[in-house]
Amino acid sequence: MEERRQMRSDDIETALKYQLMACTKRAGLEHMVIGDDDGYLVAADTGKNFESEELAAYLPIAGNGGGGAVPEDLRVRPFKAIGTQLYLGAKGEVDANAEAEMCLAISGAMRILN
Repeated sequence: MEERRQMRSDDIETALKYQLMACTKRAGLEHMVIGDDDGYLVAADTGKNFESEELAAYLPIAGNGGGGAVPEDLRVRPFKAIGTQLYLGAKGEVDANAEAEMCLAISGAMRILN
């Protein structure tokens, strides 16, 4: 069987980054990030930087039906892994393909984290 993944890592942070990079690219999105319930960045397709950390801060607000301060082009999906409430955020135009890639990103993150 041919390995479908082009990049892999035993390091959790790197593996999450690779997962998000692949899903972001296939979905045609600007960014994907994972954050926790306190708004801290867990992982991002671009690694840790100001924009990723800023997006992660919005995730629990948007994931809980938050207010108008959340960027319009940010879509959030909550999920649980390692006994913790986490959020996947996708920035950009979300169509059916992007929704599917968000689901794949979550299932990949759960596999990597658990």
